[in-house]
Amino acid sequence: YTSFQMPLTLSAMPDSVIIAVGSSLADGPGLADGSWILLDDLAFDSPNPIPNGDFETWSTSVRTEPIGWSSPDMYGDTAEVVTRTTDAITGQFAASIETQAIFGGQDTMGYMTSGVFSGGNQAGGQPYSLTTDTLCGYYKYNGVGSDSAIIGAVFFQGGILTNVAAIVLNDQASYTYFEIPFQLPSAPDT
Repeated sequence: YTSFQMPLTLSAMPDSVIIAVGSSLADGPGLADGSWILLDDLAFDSPNPIPNGDFETWSTSVRTEPIGWSSPDMYGDTAEVVTRTTDAITGQFAASIETQAIFGGQDTMGYMTSGVFSGGNQAGGQPYSLTTDTLCGYYKYNGVGSDSAIIGAVFFQGGILTNVAAIVLNDQASYTYFEIPFQLPSAPDT
């Protein structure tokens, strides 16, 4: 695998974090129908677990979706952009996220987040309690044309967005390990 890092120093102390993954850059020039990313074994370097970061547990309430994660699929009125795949680096399953032509044929970024979107804004997430850590995991990516994928952590304090740590991912035919190390200015309260 190929390893890469993106160090981050946060300017304000968060009390929660949301992990987000997109099969395309929402405002990128290459947004293209058919770009996809597989994600598996997502974790922090520390003992703070990411709920269902191994993507082994899935719900079938509206569509098959990893438990603890949200996507447009939860509404059931779009093409299925997040699916379970057996092409996993560990365990039985991984998450596959695909950009698709939906909403009248317009290319729409496939995404998955550990938070929820409410009124166009991210909310929820999980409590976070360390000052130094690394978000890491494995991915495969197949971008169409000049498309790229993105993965990152979004930090909040009292419901207010304080920082974002993200990396842009390019084509990788086999599972590739990634790291996003970051340092927080002080310990969060939750």
